[in-house]
Amino acid sequence: MRWWILILITQLWACAPEQASETKIKQKPYFDLKTYFEQKVKEYSAAQPKVNKRVSIGDKQEEIKPDTLDYNQELRVFLDADINKPAWYDKYSIDSVKNSSGQLEKLSYRAKEEDLRVRKIEIQFDKTTVSRIYITNRLHTAVANADQELIFEPGKGYEMINQQQVAYSAAQKLSVEVRWQEK
Repeated sequence: MRWWILILITQLWACAPEQASETKIKQKPYFDLKTYFEQKVKEYSAAQPKVNKRVSIGDKQEEIKPDTLDYNQELRVFLDADINKPAWYDKYSIDSVKNSSGQLEKLSYRAKEEDLRVRKIEIQFDKTTVSRIYITNRLHTAVANADQELIFEPGKGYEMINQQQVAYSAAQKLSVEVRWQEK
């Protein structure tokens, strides 16, 4: 039923091409990760919450408690997962889960084509607030394969897990986990 409404709206836009093209460019068909994470960068940069940061490469692990973090750099990988690019507007399937009262609980996007780097995005909500974002990225070339999982929990922390395999060498796992310290 929703698809018919979308098709009808698209047909109506076609009747007013100049106005429709401006509207279509401004609209974002997917959750706006870029704006969401730009806001989080500003919020966390200003607050500088106390965190524990753990970096693991293979079997080696280091844990630090930095005084400050450059959240623009720290959250860049989440910003880069934004799929709201005009060339990708029809490249992801959309699924949602609502509770019995009709409130959105989960929003999912899955890549329809194998060559897209961002494979999946899942956004979970607690009422109307984002409670968790899960992203998987994949890059497979003749020289290297890399799979990445990104997990972001507002006010709690985030995690980045990278598995990479370069031709003629052993697979390597790299992970970064940042958790807010209890107050």
